[in-house]
Amino acid sequence: MAARLQLTGGKLPFIWNVSAKVGPNSDSPNGSTDVELMKVLLAMALRHPTLAKFGINGRSLDVSREPVFDPILGFWIFRLQQLGQHPVVDGIASPARGATFAPGTPWVIFTFNDFARQTDPELWEALPRNNFISPALRDELSD
Repeated sequence: MAARLQLTGGKLPFIWNVSAKVGPNSDSPNGSTDVELMKVLLAMALRHPTLAKFGINGRSLDVSREPVFDPILGFWIFRLQQLGQHPVVDGIASPARGATFAPGTPWVIFTFNDFARQTDPELWEALPRNNFISPALRDELSD
């Protein structure tokens, strides 16, 4: 179940968090609402100038609305791990247990939230009240 994780002090007051790993490996459950959350945050984040420049010939590939893990999501998990200077760059997003998992190293889901919030703070804050996400995801984020 995707959920809101309250944070204390720091850059973000909370993040929208996955409940289990999202990634290409067999031990990544890739729950539909977790994948949908990652894709929604990614679609928002791709409007950020830092990420927009990584397209092909100035165009970024469209993020699928389908709640299944795919190569585009995998690429962006990997790329945001690189941009966040994570010590492990494996293309897997794990559930955050706070803002960072090591001193100065944010969880990749935190990085997705950070870019999404920078591009549209109002939309990011009100995510569970938006009709463009599935009813299941809205319910999980509203709890």
